Amino acid sequence: MDLMEQQPIWIDAVCIDQADLLERNTQVAMMDRIYSTASLVVSWLGPADEQSNKVIALMQNLFKGLWRDDPFCETGILPSKFIDQKMRDLKDSDIEPLLHLPARQYFSRCWILQEVFLAKRSRFLHGNEEICFDDLATISVLLADLRNDRSYGTTWGRGAVQGNEL
Repeated sequence: MDLMEQQPIWIDAVCIDQADLLERNTQVAMMDRIYSTASLVVSWLGPADEQSNKVIALMQNLFKGLWRDDPFCETGILPSKFIDQKMRDLKDSDIEPLLHLPARQYFSRCWILQEVFLAKRSRFLHGNEEICFDDLATISVLLADLRNDRSYGTTWGRGAVQGNEL
């Protein structure tokens, strides 16, 4: 993240007096401009813990061997056969930590949508680990597939997990 060494940094939790409702509302109204003009938006998902470290390891395993300069990646379409095979190779205990990621406080904030979608570039910090938006989006799709009973040959598919449990 050498870009941050050359650019000013704006941190909403520091730059906005969270206790002052008027200031907070005024600043939130300007967030679209802040996010859309930023060269990079870095979102902190919170401190690492045992479950989140497993998620990072799982993501690294899933995406290992997937070339970032692959034409499919440039279009935002990951080769589904590649990911599907990797999912079939996982055990249920490997998938379980994924269920803890959406429970993080970060995902309860309503303005994260503009934070992510208005940014020219988005990165996520999770503890000390950096996660790119595409990887986080792919994990979200995998979770949605699990919720929609798409079977990866594990007990997580075909109704083993109820949608409200995700």
